[in-house]
Amino acid sequence: MNAQELWKTAYHQLELQLDRASFETWLRGASLLAVDGDVFVIGVRNEYAKEMLQHRLYRNVRRVLSDVAGRPVELRFELNKAPVQQVAAKEDALVQMPLFQFMARQEPVEAPVPLHQQILRPERAPLPESDLNSKYTFDRFIPGNENQMVFAAAQ
Repeated sequence: MNAQELWKTAYHQLELQLDRASFETWLRGASLLAVDGDVFVIGVRNEYAKEMLQHRLYRNVRRVLSDVAGRPVELRFELNKAPVQQVAAKEDALVQMPLFQFMARQEPVEAPVPLHQQILRPERAPLPESDLNSKYTFDRFIPGNENQMVFAAAQ
């Protein structure tokens, strides 16, 4: 088996052995960049994934890759620059989709109403007379510390 086939086999075994969250977070999209003797150079998508793979998952990845290769191997993780190009290609493809062509179409838009122009509101119907006792109004109310909130609400 060549190096790419070894990596693909190890990658799929890791997908089965690791829990889904760990694999999706740290190894998804990892690719073999180069092989230098017994050192496999693995490209990962970001610096954080690189740190996690070097410090937490190094033994697991190394063990699986060594088992597949049939010999002890070492690993080196580097940032993979290819995903940036893939994202740019996907964005170009999205622009060509009919939905985006429809949304990009320029249609005349009605101008908003200027802020200084007064908005006309319909008049309210007069409020009916209340059945409240006229003795209990706020005409002679004395605000104090205990009833400040009530007084403010009545204003």
